[in-house]
Amino acid sequence: MKLARIYSDGKLAIKGELIEKVKEEPLLYFNGASQAVTIANTNNRLQPSNTLTWEMWFKLDGFTQYNTLMGFSLNNFDFARMDSPTSLKCHIRDSNGGAAYVILEGTPSVYDGEWHHMAIVWDGINGRRWGFLDGVQRHYSTMEAGTNIGSTSPYGSFTIGGATPTSRLIKGWIKEVRLWQIARTQQEIVNDMNVRLTGNEDGLFLYLPLNEGKGRTVIDKASGYVADLGGAIWQGDNKNITLTNSGNMVVYGEYIEGNKNSIQSGRLELIDIIEGGV
Repeated sequence: MKLARIYSDGKLAIKGELIEKVKEEPLLYFNGASQAVTIANTNNRLQPSNTLTWEMWFKLDGFTQYNTLMGFSLNNFDFARMDSPTSLKCHIRDSNGGAAYVILEGTPSVYDGEWHHMAIVWDGINGRRWGFLDGVQRHYSTMEAGTNIGSTSPYGSFTIGGATPTSRLIKGWIKEVRLWQIARTQQEIVNDMNVRLTGNEDGLFLYLPLNEGKGRTVIDKASGYVADLGGAIWQGDNKNITLTNSGNMVVYGEYIEGNKNSIQSGRLELIDIIEGGV
């Protein structure tokens, strides 16, 4: 939660720091019909092993069964497949070729026009797995200790916004994609979910803020992988917050854009900005 002060001269202050110029944060939008974002998985370099944490922020425009937020294009490795409006499923193949699931069943519908944070944690060393939605644990299950992820066959390219580059495509926004080679704790996830990372954090091996605002490729900040944006486009999400006698403000993660012409002379407005995400 951020506290914003709107002054009569049209300037904004966030957390006490005066903002001279405000701007819209560029976001990556998926239209549900064009190609997903892809990263080539040459020599299986992105293939996970026995521990991982996958995180992302997303905001969906509508429900279509089995549409997938993130995963690999081969071998049925789906991160957050939409089975129903209240069921998110992570479908993972283990090292024996079997299927394992992290299911966030009975969650509040994520098709509410709001941003949501999701994290999946796989601790194969100790035989545990978790699922978190907006920092709240929604799944916990156990497995045989020492169970690795993966198999001898390749997983194909890494995809964002679809199960493959051209199938099960989502409609909505995705940002802050983070892949870790460690099993992060709930507290670590909560501490960082609203914080922009540097890419140098311990255990982080892929980080895509997806806020560049231009270009058809972006560079991962952790390892330098190149992501092809496919059919996704740069487009703000136009989240509006109406203030009494103060026009409208538009919140884009960290950034604020506002119409402040109607603020009365000498008046100070205090609002809580509750838009999720970073």
